[in-house]
Amino acid sequence: MALILKQLWTSYNWLMTDVTDSRTKDMLLANVLTPLIISVVYHRLVYKWGPKFMEIRQPYNLRIMLIAYNLIQIVINVYCTHISLKRVIVQNWKCAPVDYSNSPEALDEIHATKVYYFLKLLDLTDTVFFLLRKSYRQITFLHTYHHIGMIWTPWIGLRFIPGGHGAWISLINSFVHAMMYSYYLLTAIDERWKKNIEIKKFLTQMQIVILITKLLNNDYIQFVLMVIIFGRPLLQRDCNYPHFVSYVWVTQNIFIGTLFIDFYRKSYLQKKE
Repeated sequence: MALILKQLWTSYNWLMTDVTDSRTKDMLLANVLTPLIISVVYHRLVYKWGPKFMEIRQPYNLRIMLIAYNLIQIVINVYCTHISLKRVIVQNWKCAPVDYSNSPEALDEIHATKVYYFLKLLDLTDTVFFLLRKSYRQITFLHTYHHIGMIWTPWIGLRFIPGGHGAWISLINSFVHAMMYSYYLLTAIDERWKKNIEIKKFLTQMQIVILITKLLNNDYIQFVLMVIIFGRPLLQRDCNYPHFVSYVWVTQNIFIGTLFIDFYRKSYLQKKE
């Protein structure tokens, strides 16, 4: 047992010291305790603390807060889409390795990764609003799994691979979320928008399209796009972008994509039947 613990400790030090990006390893956001603590607190909040707090309370009216929150989300997602698009335009989509230098362009990659990381932490507020409004049916396995996964994804990017193909993740995800929160803003202003099932259906379809695009790219892109984009580097063996990341991201996006497709089928196709 002592040898196993020693090997685990050695492996941990190797991963967090030798493999990590020296430019970001001292950042608070890049500390492994940050996503770990946030994930544990989020899970407890969703499944224990939140429901217990609301047990004897009526749903809160959060209309003004939701309008402000959705506006903030739209602004930050548009900004994140903008800075990610600038990075993607100059990349080789077949193989975009991470630039570990201290050039202005490389430091911009780190800045964009931090913005996206912050954005994914901000997204956790969605669940808090569901809890305060007692909209428990919206807190599904897909919802919590996706949010916890998106706590760790930008952390990995910031700690080990800030940039490269990872820019596709923030580009696609932020673009779709900008549209999604625009719809949420409309529903917060006027609830009649909630009855427009075609808009809700379109947003779900966009999530599925994103997943497919990830699969077509190299390692990361979202869902189908991610599988396509993040699968591409795997076909180019001499690409310096970490193949392990591509394998993990492709597998993850196939799984998430399956969950989204199942959600779409149950929410829209079965209703028609």
